[in-house]
Amino acid sequence: MLLPLLLVSPARGWWSVPTGIPLYAAIASAVGTAVLLATWTVRRRHVLVRGWAQAVAATGLLLVLPVLVVATADGGPPGGARPWLPLLLGAPVVALVGLPTLAAMRELAVVGRGTPLPHDPPDRLVTSGPYSYVRNPMQLSISGLYTVCAVLLVEPILLLGTLGAVVFTVVAADRQERGAMAPAFGGAWAAFHAGVRPWVPRWRPWSGRAAGALTVAVSAEPAAGATAGVRSGSRDPWLVLARWFRARSATALEVRGVTRSPSGGPRLTYETDAVRVHGLEALGRSLDHVNLAWAALGWVLVLPLPDPASRERRGPRRRPCWSTARDRVTGGAGTPPAGESWSGTRRS
Repeated sequence: MLLPLLLVSPARGWWSVPTGIPLYAAIASAVGTAVLLATWTVRRRHVLVRGWAQAVAATGLLLVLPVLVVATADGGPPGGARPWLPLLLGAPVVALVGLPTLAAMRELAVVGRGTPLPHDPPDRLVTSGPYSYVRNPMQLSISGLYTVCAVLLVEPILLLGTLGAVVFTVVAADRQERGAMAPAFGGAWAAFHAGVRPWVPRWRPWSGRAAGALTVAVSAEPAAGATAGVRSGSRDPWLVLARWFRARSATALEVRGVTRSPSGGPRLTYETDAVRVHGLEALGRSLDHVNLAWAALGWVLVLPLPDPASRERRGPRRRPCWSTARDRVTGGAGTPPAGESWSGTRRS
């Protein structure tokens, strides 16, 4: 139902070769991308790629295009400055204000296995990431970006974008969320709706957010009676990191200390009922439990990482052995005993 539509001027020069080659390439790219994303959406595959595609398209259509149109109209901003110069100087502020919407998109994809669009919703209620601090991080971020761009470009008309984002949230988005989320998640959605307010972020995450556990693999054997493997006076940096999290009373985060295996293994492991990650992503997700400032740093660390579910699904590909396959058919020496599979494990 989402067929691409293309309107092209009937001028003959557009379709001739070589003038028409860029047009043909654009048509093929648009149609190919649309079909590919539609196929992945129907089959529920590559959710993080779908989320990034939506983020790029929404940012381009809802923010970049209107800002460029306004900034370049009538010779550009006052004073004759190029439209990209003030935006470049204010890039750190733009990045900080835009961070919550990208982090929220990734959280919906990784934890909820869905995207922000109504036709591709998440499978579970997401209460982690930016959603543990504010109920509408995307609308808040978009309205903030319009306000920042209006100030940087000295274009008050861009404040209409801020007003539009607020009106859309109040009139359409909230109603759609209540109509879809309440029947799907029941009491969990009601508790989230009551505990996390819109527009004004919390400093500490909501106490009812998704609980997580951080396991720190330390180098030394913990002293007798040490709590969760965290020993005072140790110079092991991993013990110091575990004590740092415990000292800040991270919300809904259990910190565990274990002795690292001689064979190695990940130093940090973070897990909830939805995700299990290691290393840098484990650190970033744990920072999300401390406060808003540390959570923003955690979002920056986690944002460029791939989908952890896709990494877990990847494994060594085993080539089938012809002799084993033949024995399966002929009942030869390789036939397993009754009730067991070919790997020697019990059949489920």
